[in-house]
Amino acid sequence: MDIRQEPMATRTASGIPLKDPDSIKLFIGQVPRAMGEDELRPVFEEFGQIYELLVLKDKVTGNHKGCAFITYCTLESAEKAQRALHGHKTLTGMQRALQVKPANADDAAKLGRKVFVGMISKQATDADIREMFSRYGEIDELSILKDTAGNSKGCAFIKFKSSKSCHNAIRSMHHSLTMQGCNSPIVVKWADTDKERVVRRAQKICDTSSLNIPSNNNNSSHNQNGTISRSSSLNGIGSLSTPGGIAPPGGTPSLQHSQQQQQPHLQQQQHHLQHQQQQNSSAALL
Repeated sequence: MDIRQEPMATRTASGIPLKDPDSIKLFIGQVPRAMGEDELRPVFEEFGQIYELLVLKDKVTGNHKGCAFITYCTLESAEKAQRALHGHKTLTGMQRALQVKPANADDAAKLGRKVFVGMISKQATDADIREMFSRYGEIDELSILKDTAGNSKGCAFIKFKSSKSCHNAIRSMHHSLTMQGCNSPIVVKWADTDKERVVRRAQKICDTSSLNIPSNNNNSSHNQNGTISRSSSLNGIGSLSTPGGIAPPGGTPSLQHSQQQQQPHLQQQQHHLQHQQQQNSSAALL
């Protein structure tokens, strides 16, 4: 049974349109700078009721930036607009076609029409999962993740025919039941976009790299003459500043610069001490 229903956009008593909770914002690029909101609106109205349309302008000069944001009252309207206009329609005076795409990663996931399903029974088959979710709309793709031995990992991806089907499945199924062999309720959420996966993978690499940085608890130590030695601190700086954690000869560039600045001052102190010692020796002879 298909329970998909495109909600009818309504208005408040004052005539302000209402939008569905799963509606999204779209970015519109390649807009003629001479085209205002009144001229742009008819291009997008044919795909559904518009909740908000905003042409972007420079805050200082007020000049048209050649782009805009639009929010439809329903997700289906946004899908239709992107499918019909993105890369297909070129407005008068422009050399390139309109760019119509989600304004952020969350909205991009909604237009992806794919959901992630976790905490499913490892004994469940494709047919079992399809039967559970087909009630929310027509399914284009369904795949249960498996290991190298061909055993289920207890999770799956489902791509529906429409984003509204995804929304209905998430709203109805998330944490609604606990399947056989699972210790937590089923998880149903929007699948990550390609961009989000890249960012998450990069974050993992950064986290792993930070674990490999040697810690330095002893910033200084005293040698037998009572002077302070900072070799361990310098090694720590070198390991952070150079590939492979190897400090360059003489320390890091910043350290070398500091030493060069201090060298004339140290030479002056040494000369002063030598002069004072000569004076003391002369006094002793007198």
